[in-house]
This record gives sequence, structure tokens and C-alpha cells, in this order.
Amino acid sequence: MNLTDENLEVIIFSTLRRCPHSLEDSVVAERIATAIIVSEEAVEKAIRTGCQNGVCGHASDCAVHNMPAYPAGSCDCGFIKEAKV
Repeated sequence: MNLTDENLEVIIFSTLRRCPHSLEDSVVAERIATAIIVSEEAVEKAIRTGCQNGVCGHASDCAVHNMPAYPAGSCDCGFIKEAKV
């Protein structure tokens, strides 16, 4: 899943705003790339788990919420199966 151009613009702008002006261009570029990767991973997780924008259809004890105590697992509450029907 790719971010939209508008989302990328927001990520780049907010990253640049947080960077001190004294940073080298390569460091700024690395920070922007990292922010984009983190954002893409968040989008992919939201699609995979069904949780996004603070709204989650999974039960609170569903395996997708196991982190950080245990590795997150596949949905075991039935939300994903219901969503596909």
C-alpha cells in the first residue's frame, strides 16, 4: 500500500519542520525516508488488522493487540472474517 501524494507532502513537511537548520542534507533526507517508511508500515498494519484512526473493530483480547507483551498474532476474535463476508 502506498501513501498518497498529499500524505507524503504532510510527512515531508512535518519532518522538515522538526529538523534543525544546521543538519546536513543527507541527514535530513534520511529522516524523511525513515518517516515515510514508518508511515507506510502504519498504513499496511491498519489495512491488515482493520484498526485505523483510533478506531478498531477487534475485541480487546484479540491476538492483534498482544504487543508489546507478546508478538501480535492473526485475528482470533472473528472481526476479519466478518469484514470479508
